[in-house]
This record gives sequence, structure tokens and C-alpha cells, in this order.
Amino acid sequence: MDRAQKLAAGSDDCEALALLFSDPGIIDDGTVPGRLREILAITEHFAIPGLQTRIRFHDRGFKGQPTPGGPGFRDPWPKSDNQVGHFLSAAGMNFQPDVVRREVGGVGPTVRSLLRAPDNMSDREVVQRLVIGHEKAPDPAVDAPSMAASALGGLSGGSSLGAIVGAAAGAAMSVVSGFRVQFEAVTPSDMSAWAAALSALGNNSVINLAAAEPHLRKIPINYSFSGNSIQDLRLSLCGWYLGQAIANRFASREDVAKWVRINLHA
Repeated sequence: MDRAQKLAAGSDDCEALALLFSDPGIIDDGTVPGRLREILAITEHFAIPGLQTRIRFHDRGFKGQPTPGGPGFRDPWPKSDNQVGHFLSAAGMNFQPDVVRREVGGVGPTVRSLLRAPDNMSDREVVQRLVIGHEKAPDPAVDAPSMAASALGGLSGGSSLGAIVGAAAGAAMSVVSGFRVQFEAVTPSDMSAWAAALSALGNNSVINLAAAEPHLRKIPINYSFSGNSIQDLRLSLCGWYLGQAIANRFASREDVAKWVRINLHA
């Protein structure tokens, strides 16, 4: 994690995302999928499975403008501008959809159960609805550093470790319960539009975002809702694509880094 944190301290977050895939200081099993697994492990929120926001990145270096309805990938909401974490969350959920079967906080119910996902719904559909729904309803308050600080404050105040762990898990479960609203906001037409947008990207090294845009625009977004933006939806689509492509479309980790620079960097 130390190497990833050093990358986050730089001045270009999109370049830091590329370097997460190619930097030799990050140790993995030598495979391209293995590098993504390692990145997900070191960036995952300390209590919420599948949320890759443990390290505080921003949106510097990404294409676009941070204006409501604007182009590219820069977030109009400064408090939710961790676009590296946003991209990796979408990529990771498509790469490892069974993440929703893990326990929140390591001790609580699973993500699936808190979302009240139907038993006959696949893990992949659950995470796909989470990714789309994240732009259809306001973000719940989720801040890994502040949640961790609260836990540390409890320890310094004399609370037992068990009580602090329980409190942190409870806070995480509250956040995931907030994600339920986003999960339930997704309609069949949203799912169809997402599938069409994904298909429109094509399979070339330069994805066709222009072709995907009309399909994404069919997914209604209320720009007044905290954290919601078309920029995030575009970035989620790109992350989802990478999570699907990582297993067989890249010959090396350096190729993934190049893909990030070509498709996401300003």
C-alpha cells in the first residue's frame, strides 16, 4: 500500500492509475489479472467490500471538465472526486462480482443481504445495478479516513476494541444500506442502455466513447443529487469494460497502463 499512497501524493491522478498497473514497486503474481487483484486488495475500503476508496485520490489528469453534464470524467462534486477509486470499484465489481457475498466490516451481514438482492439474481447483476444505481440516487456519506478516525478516537477514549470494531462495522452497514436506494433505483431500461453502451465501446485499444454516449444518456441522472454525474457514469462504464477485458485482452501490465493513458488521460 505504501507505494500506492506515494502515487496518490503526486499531481496527476490519472497517471497514478496507470502506474498502479505498471509500477514495479507493487508486487503481484506476475499476471495481468493478478495485478488487478493486488490493486483491489490495497485500495479497498477498510470495511466495505468492493469499494476502492481506502487511498485518497482525486480527478487530476483525467479528461474533461468538472461541470454538471460536462464532457469526460472529472467529477463536479469535489467531495466525491476520487476518480481512481471510482474506476477501480467498477472494474473490480465486474472482475470479482462475488465481492457482494463478503461480510461488511468483516463481522456483519453480506453486501448482498443488506441490499436485499433477490435470491435468483446473479452476483454480476447485483454489482451491475450497484454501478449504474450509484449515479441514480444520492451518495450515502462514506469517508474511510473519517470512519477510521472515529474508531481511533474511540480507542483513545477508552472504549474496548470489540466495541470500536462493532461501531465501525455498524457505520459501514449503514452506508451499504444507503446503497440499497441506489441499487433499487435501476430499471430494466437502464440495464438495457448500459448493455448497449458497453457493446458500443467496441474492442479496439481506443474505445469508442462517442458511440456509447447516446446509450448512456438514456439513463436518467439528477445532477442535483450529491455525487451524481454523467462523468462518473462514463468512468464506471470504462472501469466495467476493463474488469471484463483484463483476463484476456492485455498481454502485459504495461499494456493496461497504456490503455488507461490513451482512453482516460487528458
